[in-house]
Amino acid sequence: MPSRSAVPSCPTSTGSAPARAPDTLRLAELLGALSLATDLADGFPPEKTIRTARAAVLLARALGADAATVHDVYWSAVLLFVGCTAYAPEESRLSAGEDIALRTHFGQLDGASRLEEWRTIATITRHAGRRRQLASVWQHVAHPALSAGYAAAQCEVAVRLAARLGMSPSVQAALAHKEEHFDGSGGPAGLVGDAIALPMRIVRAAHVFELFLRLAGRNTALDVLAARAGRQLDPTVVAALSRDAEPYIDALTARGAWDAFLACEPGPLRTTTDLTTVARTFAHFVDLKSVLAFTHSTGVAQLIVRVAPALGIASDRVVALEQAALLHDLGRVGVANAIWEKPGALDEVEWEQVRLHPYFTERTLRRAPALRSVAAIAAQHHERLDGSGYHAGLPGHMLSRESRLLAVCDVWHALGEQRAHRAAHTTAQAVAVVREAVRGGRLDRECATALLDTVAPGNAALTRTRPSGLTEREVEVLRLLAVGRTNKEIARALGIATRTIGHHVAHIYAKLGVSTRAGATLAAMERGVLD
Repeated sequence: MPSRSAVPSCPTSTGSAPARAPDTLRLAELLGALSLATDLADGFPPEKTIRTARAAVLLARALGADAATVHDVYWSAVLLFVGCTAYAPEESRLSAGEDIALRTHFGQLDGASRLEEWRTIATITRHAGRRRQLASVWQHVAHPALSAGYAAAQCEVAVRLAARLGMSPSVQAALAHKEEHFDGSGGPAGLVGDAIALPMRIVRAAHVFELFLRLAGRNTALDVLAARAGRQLDPTVVAALSRDAEPYIDALTARGAWDAFLACEPGPLRTTTDLTTVARTFAHFVDLKSVLAFTHSTGVAQLIVRVAPALGIASDRVVALEQAALLHDLGRVGVANAIWEKPGALDEVEWEQVRLHPYFTERTLRRAPALRSVAAIAAQHHERLDGSGYHAGLPGHMLSRESRLLAVCDVWHALGEQRAHRAAHTTAQAVAVVREAVRGGRLDRECATALLDTVAPGNAALTRTRPSGLTEREVEVLRLLAVGRTNKEIARALGIATRTIGHHVAHIYAKLGVSTRAGATLAAMERGVLD
């Protein structure tokens, strides 16, 4: 551990940034904006992640960390929760659909007390009735491996997504340790002490301090750090933070968090020319949340790329449309799966949550200048020409043709997906629904015609993708595994022995290079197996 020096200052404004080529985008702006979605998914207030990143950089510098470590601290903090949707289907089953509440409450625990975890589950599931409440608690009591599965899934998905965003091996290594505890009680590897990457030990201390500073104030936050030193947290890092906490409190509570976050990026500033890859990475982050939407964001994007040329839309705008489609459902992560997966009709309060998700998408995307034109399209995917849509209830004359096309593609793809309250529509049924929406003045006729002319004729069957040497049977198993089926359930569905399914799952994991259901699902998304 480097020796501690005086807490250095961190600039509070960006000043004049180095000149960039016209087609390059600052990665901190993109990922900082998109971190608002990871805040939403974990039930954190907006800017929690970027505030933590700034405090973590200050802490790293106070510890005398070298430039490479400070760099890794910054990016590890920005991406700390990018894997938080990885275990959402399992969390939904455990919490009666309250996956966000479960992550929020479990995030306040240090994993030392199973009794506290059981009490948390009982509290979260009390709305579901006594029988469901007891079943959820018993599930956690009887299956202690659930916590290990959570850690493994979050870390594996975070590492894979970080790699796609071009993060260095050292940042990926830090993210692989995000659930490890200093005393070895964490996971997935049970690492102890200095075996945990230093950047993650710093980021974890900054995260815990921010969390309890916001929830209970300075003194409680410092008490929590002291109690967890040597257990969850590195005692040397805790000591450095606690000896002079004021700079970190300022970093975590001051106004202007966005500019301060950008100013604290360790140089040289990172840029990208590939916004589409960034958008697709976060599309997978969104689609992992619910088994009913594993291909929705990417599927709508593929669809819009096929249909847009038929409307004479220029190629550069097709790229922008693809990016908007990939990110259009970003706000879904801020709504609990209890609502998305409810088998019956939604009540008015639940509908209000649904109506908010395009707003969440818009507010997230508008934070980064490079995403604002995409935000204008993505946020309107539920608007309708007659003003009956949401979230803004805009009339047709205020909707661009690009927004109208995204709305049509979103409807079409959703109709082909199974939902908790209905089966997937056949092609003929979907065509009828779209035509009725056009006649009713809700969907644009020109855009709907272009879509139906592109996708409906011939009704050709899709060819099943078989990547990475997977056999046909392994593809069948992977598809069922991805939607959360247990080995026993897959065995019943396919009419083969449970032990055989176990062998198939082991072979699938080996061929895809993963170790969890979430990792296998993400790999399947990347390879088009679930399309």
